[in-house]
Amino acid sequence: MAERLGLKSPSEATNEILQNDAAHARIMRGFFGVNWEDPQLYHVVLNSGSVPVDACVSIVRFLSERLEFQETEETRSMLADKLLEYRVRAALGDDFDRPITIKAAQGKVTLTGTTMRPVGNVEELVRAVPGVTEVENRIVAVRTGAA
Repeated sequence: MAERLGLKSPSEATNEILQNDAAHARIMRGFFGVNWEDPQLYHVVLNSGSVPVDACVSIVRFLSERLEFQETEETRSMLADKLLEYRVRAALGDDFDRPITIKAAQGKVTLTGTTMRPVGNVEELVRAVPGVTEVENRIVAVRTGAA
């Protein structure tokens, strides 16, 4: 890696790896709201520093051939719903941060939660996302201060 990137020392390579990991962590947190280092996010976690790489490959291959890891219509549908949720969150951008919840089911998107920001054209933005067929807006705008 050091040679490919033109780095002069192992410490430069270490810094490059740390910066890359930090960038990936920000992306995962921003798009998906998760810490990518959380082992609970994964079905299998293998430490290739302790388990030889060829053994890791054998384990992953063995598991991928098992029936419970085979793709089904249900898993394809679940993945499509999750992808749609992330596309909607990306379309809404920073305007609708947590605690707004976005749920998708076969093209129908349901928005729930409360916000102190104006809701504006949220439904229009969501409808413009490819794959959205219906929008149910349950967002409640809460006023602050005295009336």
